[in-house]
Amino acid sequence: MLAIQLLTPFLLILPSAIATSLPRQAKACFVVGNSVLPAEVADSAAAIQKDVTCGTTNTIANVPDVTSGDVSFSDINFKDSNLTPLGFALKEFATATPLASTDLGLFTDRLNTYLATGKFLFSPSQEFQIQAKAELTSLPRQ
Repeated sequence: MLAIQLLTPFLLILPSAIATSLPRQAKACFVVGNSVLPAEVADSAAAIQKDVTCGTTNTIANVPDVTSGDVSFSDINFKDSNLTPLGFALKEFATATPLASTDLGLFTDRLNTYLATGKFLFSPSQEFQIQAKAELTSLPRQ
């Protein structure tokens, strides 16, 4: 019994430690490269993997146009907007009044497309990250 009490803290930490150090298993279409992702990135990618598909066209740099439900990233790409980042976010991710009348499916699909694109940008090689960052920072701001 004493052994179980002494090992319990280690057993609780072990799954988390393993998850952060193991290579990816079946990769989502929006996760590239072979480096190990941080646990929180890998977990959120796994959570949306079944809901997101990758198209054959690209959006930012070489990022595929991802789709969740009926929402593709190309439909709600900030790069194509003339709004400020805050204005764009408030427009695209606004909730209805009353809140209960918000279309949760549409809201979730929009969020999934942004999350998947973010995971793609987080996962590749350093060279790709530099290319994508250069493209994003060259966007005009208002």
